[in-house]
Parts: sequence; C-alpha cells; structure tokens
Amino acid sequence: MQTIYRYMVCALLIALPTTLSAQDVITDQLVYDRVSGYMTTEQQPQPITKQSKNYQDIRWQHNIRIGYSAPGIVQTIFHDGISWSDYTPSSVSDRVHNSRYYWGPTYALQNLMVEYDTKLNSWLSIGFKGSFAATWRARRNAITNEIFYRDDYYSVGALLTVRFEWLRREWVQMYSAVGVGAAIHIERANGMLWPMGDITLWGMSVGKGFYGFIEIGEGISGSARAGIGFRFNSKR
Repeated sequence: MQTIYRYMVCALLIALPTTLSAQDVITDQLVYDRVSGYMTTEQQPQPITKQSKNYQDIRWQHNIRIGYSAPGIVQTIFHDGISWSDYTPSSVSDRVHNSRYYWGPTYALQNLMVEYDTKLNSWLSIGFKGSFAATWRARRNAITNEIFYRDDYYSVGALLTVRFEWLRREWVQMYSAVGVGAAIHIERANGMLWPMGDITLWGMSVGKGFYGFIEIGEGISGSARAGIGFRFNSKR
C-alpha cells in the first residue's frame, strides 16, 4: 500500500511543474499580445496637416462696415470747390457790401461712409459703398443779426467696390480696394452729378465677427478712415 502512495506522489510532482509551465506560457503570451497590440496602436504615425500662412476660413459670407474719414484732396475739391474770388482782389463796393454782413460758424460732417460686400472666395469680395458729407453755415446781417442766406453743401456718393485681401489671419486681415461710381454735389438746392472713384491703398481689420478697421486711401470716401464692421451668415 505504501508503494502505491509513493507512485501517486511521484506522478503528482511530475505533472504539477508541467501544468504550471503551460499556464505561465499562456498567461505570458496573452500579456505579450495585449501589450504588443497596445504599443502598435499607440505608435502609429498621425497624419500631419500643413496649414497655409493665410487664413482660408471663409465662414463669414457677408460684411457690413460703418466708418468716418478725414477729407482728402478729391473729396475737398468736389465738396467745397475752388472759388476764384479767393485769389482776386476785392473792389470797394465788395468791401462795403461785406462790411454789412458776416459769416456764422461753419459746421462740417466729413465724411460718413457705409459699405456692404460679399465674398466670392477667400480673398476676393465685391460690394457697394455709400458716402455722405455736409458743410453748412449762415451769412448774417451785421446790425440785426438776421440770416441773409445759407451756404449749405452736400455730397452723396455711390460706388461699386472690389476688395482684395492679401493677408489673412484668424484675427487680422490686410487688404486693398477700388471703387467706381458717381457722386452728386448739392449746393443751395442745385445739384450736379459727376463720375467718381475711390481707392483704398492699404487697409487693416482686427477682429472676427465684430471688428474695427483703419484705411489709407483717396477719393470720395476721404483719406484717413476708421470704423467698425460686422461679419455674418456662417457657411458652416
């Protein structure tokens, strides 16, 4: 009987290491497969997206801007005109007549502009610009202070515009623009219509949907310009 027990113990001792080794192999292989699969997934190269220097997002399809400008050469000549009497000596009768009257204070609004444009692509826009300028003053009697007559000037311009954005970032855009159209000059209820143009040599806007802008140009819209704008109607 003792011999039988000895054989059973020996068989058990021989089989036990074999079983443990098989389990260890299976466990190690599963761990290896899992770790290898994880490392393979983590080490896969990610695609690199190369961004352009210019900001190509054209979500903002429409653009409205309101601004004010200092008068330029073209706007001053068209609005105020050139009076040849300023360069000719006055006669005695003129001096006597002028001594009876005097000019009151001059009020001026130069130059208010409103613009709308829509994008054709990421860098090109077309639109419409309107401008308005006014100057008014009164000629009064030197004795009674009554108004002898009013000297009022108004200028209204309407232009078709094309704008080119040559630098586009997420917050900053730089551009140039040109506009052609017509302007009417109204002086003491008499109006004259003239062809008119406008050019923006350099402009910069700062902001996204709501932004501010400054410009340097010449034409019916004045010279140095500044204002605010609003972009809307996202394509996304």
